Amino acid sequence: MMKVIEAHYPIIKQTIKRAPTFVYSILDQLIEGTVYTDTENLQTLLFQTKSGIYFVAGDSIHTVLDDQLVCCFQQSIEQKKRFTLFSYSEQWNIKIEQLLHDQLRKLERYTFTFDEGLYDSREEREVPNFEVMPITHHHIKNAQEFTYAYYDEYWDSTVNFLENGFGYCLVQQEQTWFYDSAKICYLYKKVAHAVCKNIVSVIVKKIDDVIRKRDKTNGHL
Repeated sequence: MMKVIEAHYPIIKQTIKRAPTFVYSILDQLIEGTVYTDTENLQTLLFQTKSGIYFVAGDSIHTVLDDQLVCCFQQSIEQKKRFTLFSYSEQWNIKIEQLLHDQLRKLERYTFTFDEGLYDSREEREVPNFEVMPITHHHIKNAQEFTYAYYDEYWDSTVNFLENGFGYCLVQQEQTWFYDSAKICYLYKKVAHAVCKNIVSVIVKKIDDVIRKRDKTNGHL
C-alpha cells in the first residue's frame, strides 16, 4: 500500500469514470486529501479527505487496501471523527460489509443530471419574493447552519470556498436558504456561473410548486 504522489493525480482523473465530486476536488488539489493505492498501476484507489469522507474504487478482489480501509475506520472511532465511505460498486459494498462487520450504517445517495434542453423548453413562471444571490462572506457570517466552521471543515477554509468553489442562496425577506456546491453541483469557477444559476432556478421553481400545492391542499388557492 502506498500514497499516490500529486504528479499522478491527472492520470487518475483521466481514468476514473465516476466518483463523488470531492474526489475531483482532491485531484484538482482544491481541498486537502490523500490518495492511497495498492500497486504502481493504480489498480485500486482509496480517497480520503481531511474531514473524514472516503471513496474506494477499482478492483475489490485483488487488492491490499483492505488493511488501510480498516485502519482508517478504527482511527476515526478512536479519535471520534467522522467516517463516511462511498463505494464504487455493489462488489465493494459486499466487501465493505465483510471488512467492517456491519459496523456502518448504510445510506443511499442520488445523483441528478441537469437537462439543459428540457430546462430551456420549460414554461416560464415568475417566482415571487425570492432572490437568487451568490454566497458571500456576508451570507456566511449571518448563517445559522452553514457557518464559517462548515466551510473550514469541508473546504479547508472559507477563503478557499469563495475563491475555488461557489454556491447560491435563496433570499426571501430575512430568510436565507443555502445551496452551496456541496448541496447542488460541486462545480468550480471554471464552470460558467450561469449553468449553476440555472440549476438553482430549477430548485426555486420546485420550491414554488411545493408551496402552491400545499396552499391548494389547504384551501388557500
